[in-house]
Amino acid sequence: MLPALTIDPEKGTLSISGCALSLSRKLPRDEVLEGLSPYYSESLDHYNGYQWLSFEHVSFGGQPCGFSVCFHNDALEAVHFGVSLPNDELESGWPTLATIHNQVAFMRTELKKQLRRTLVDGSLTFAWGVVWCRYDQRGFMASAGLRYTP
Repeated sequence: MLPALTIDPEKGTLSISGCALSLSRKLPRDEVLEGLSPYYSESLDHYNGYQWLSFEHVSFGGQPCGFSVCFHNDALEAVHFGVSLPNDELESGWPTLATIHNQVAFMRTELKKQLRRTLVDGSLTFAWGVVWCRYDQRGFMASAGLRYTP
């Protein structure tokens, strides 16, 4: 079974079961890369102060999950994540609209459990930042994650 990715609603930290590092606002990139090295997948540097690190082999609500961490000027700013469900349908390698809606519904249900609140219009605001989960029509994908308050 894959280690679970969870969100603490009080602090806004993200944790992986069995991992000592918790993701939090302004955490340095190198600290995240070192602490989550077993899950590391790839990186992307936009050469404008924004860098992304991607991770995999974790679960969210018991389903396989991947997540990407956004850094601005070497400080953690946001985390985006997505799941793969057992009945996901693909057309030419891309998820169908029904699959995307199923992923959004699943992640909203799990977020409600973890955060102990229901997302209103696909998002929730906390003192530490915002959590969202919705269908991204432009990207044709399930979009979920959190962004810390500056």
